Amino acid sequence: MPERMTPAAKKKSGIVPEIFAFIEAIPQSVLVLDSRRKTILAANQAVLALTGLSLSEIQNTPFAHFQQQALPEAPALDPPRKTENISSRWQCGDRALDLDIAFSPWRWQKQSLWVAFIREARPQPQTGSNRLQAISEAAREMTAILDLDELKKEIIHAVRRITGCYCANLFLEKNGKFVFAFGEGGYVHGQLPIGYVLEKGQGVVGMVGQRNQALIVPDVTKEPGYVYWEGMPHTKSEMAVPINSKGKVIGILDLESNRLDAFDATDVETLSLLGSQLSVALENARLFEQTELRLKQVQALRTIDSAIASSFNIHSTLSVLVTQVQERLNVDAATVLVFNAEKQILEFGAARGFHTNALQYTRLPLGQGFAGKAAKEMRTIYIPDLAQTPNALVRAPQLRLENFISYFGVPLTAKGQLKGVMEIFHRQTLDPDDEWREFMETIAGQAAIAIDNADLFNDLEAANAELIRSYDATIEGWSLALELRNQETQGHSHRVTDLTVEIARKLGISEVELIHVRRGALLHDIGKMAIPDSILLKPEKLSSTEMDVMKQHPVFAFRLLSPISFLQPAIDIPYCHHEKWDGSGYPRGLKGKEIPLSARIFSLVDVWDALCSDRPYRKAVAESDVLKYIHEISGSHFDPGIVPVFLELVKHRQGYP
Repeated sequence: MPERMTPAAKKKSGIVPEIFAFIEAIPQSVLVLDSRRKTILAANQAVLALTGLSLSEIQNTPFAHFQQQALPEAPALDPPRKTENISSRWQCGDRALDLDIAFSPWRWQKQSLWVAFIREARPQPQTGSNRLQAISEAAREMTAILDLDELKKEIIHAVRRITGCYCANLFLEKNGKFVFAFGEGGYVHGQLPIGYVLEKGQGVVGMVGQRNQALIVPDVTKEPGYVYWEGMPHTKSEMAVPINSKGKVIGILDLESNRLDAFDATDVETLSLLGSQLSVALENARLFEQTELRLKQVQALRTIDSAIASSFNIHSTLSVLVTQVQERLNVDAATVLVFNAEKQILEFGAARGFHTNALQYTRLPLGQGFAGKAAKEMRTIYIPDLAQTPNALVRAPQLRLENFISYFGVPLTAKGQLKGVMEIFHRQTLDPDDEWREFMETIAGQAAIAIDNADLFNDLEAANAELIRSYDATIEGWSLALELRNQETQGHSHRVTDLTVEIARKLGISEVELIHVRRGALLHDIGKMAIPDSILLKPEKLSSTEMDVMKQHPVFAFRLLSPISFLQPAIDIPYCHHEKWDGSGYPRGLKGKEIPLSARIFSLVDVWDALCSDRPYRKAVAESDVLKYIHEISGSHFDPGIVPVFLELVKHRQGYP
């Protein structure tokens, strides 16, 4: 039986316990490597079982030690920048083991690491019944990829590997259109630009998206409305199939060939099967990306807030703000003009992303130019195509050299008073969704507050409190979204949060810490955003494999929240609320007081509320039966020191649940 990673061995490795918890929770064989020394720091049990080596034979050993001399060296591990795959033969005792190894960069705090996923190499079947096996294996591997950009590339690699096609492209649906995500093979003068958009009904891809049916074009020269791309001069035939999720087209797989009539019904069947298998992976990665985006947006607001609170210099604060605008809204340039109430003009505040310094000399009267119009009319100005707008950018002719296409001008107001205008410029057409616009408006509100703070320093504390409330309101919004997606009883998150905070207060947790307890309770199931609907919403009992996936949601929560500095103190409940007093919980099997106090409190409250509430699949359990049950598992599931406090508090509460 493989030996366990002892505390002494973990300490010797020099990496933190959370990393060990992470790799032990992964069923695949995983190594953690030091990118500078190129040595193995840790290995999970699956690695020991695969290789037959002991932990002492692996830990702190140079990675190259296991490779036969004739094979390639390990990839350049410093600095880690992207995922890299190699095939390698390891000498494990008296046997050679052919392995496929995928290296992924991982920056933990200030430490640069690599995570290596290893598996025994297998030949990739390509035809007949073996093709079905290849599709199944590719889909299984890609379901575990949460990074959407990496997943796009792996999908195309898999399509080309399985079909042997000349060229493969992936388009993803966005706002009713189909956006080019990734392509490979066949390009002569460069591939389609990422973000290239096809409307429904436009070209082969657009027609497939409109009809939700596969399409084969034997000869593209005879296809009416065919969309040619100069980078693909040799394309002679084309095939595309939709990727569906819940009856909706979420993407298109597009294959092109340099031969006439290259595709048939068998190819459609193969590609359609692969597309149906990949839909879960795409939806999973999209959900994870959306959650990460929202967390990054909150982090951006926090960064701006910190700049407001730590500096009285309005220009330095606005510099931070326009940086966040450019990075989080993914635009080419942004500027903030500050309103001078005495002179009734807009003056330069800060800018980022411009090739010229023309805006630094701005003194714009109200009503003049797009920014002046936004300020005077107190409304957002959106220009999708500046080239189609007469007298665009008249106030700064040098801006014409920037080649901007789209423009937003957002008035900045605080307490009903004009404070300035935030301008956004982009060198491609901007067609943002409602969420993008909402975040733009939120940042505009931050900019207005920053300017108001410079004018009225005495209002800083009140403005800061309002920002914190907006963060908590955002968190409550996520909590409600999670509640709706999980089909929880209405009000579940607020009930368990309120009771958890009340018990924590009685147990002596400080008011400052209670803020983090409350946030953690609201976000207790944030990790379920990375769990596919097919598992999360399954009405029947989960299989053991599905349960293993479900048990990963605390780990996903840790990965989502730990990079967000202001949410790090709230991570105990999302990460540890499924741990049990006797050590039988998950994901880390913590025992007794190893489990954070807030998580011990919450786990009890969560069970109480779940049993006392009606669910779609059962009626609420009688309160007396629930109390009896809690008594029975006190000391095994729950902290026996908390249970009496909980029972006393419940006895005196009115109208709960």
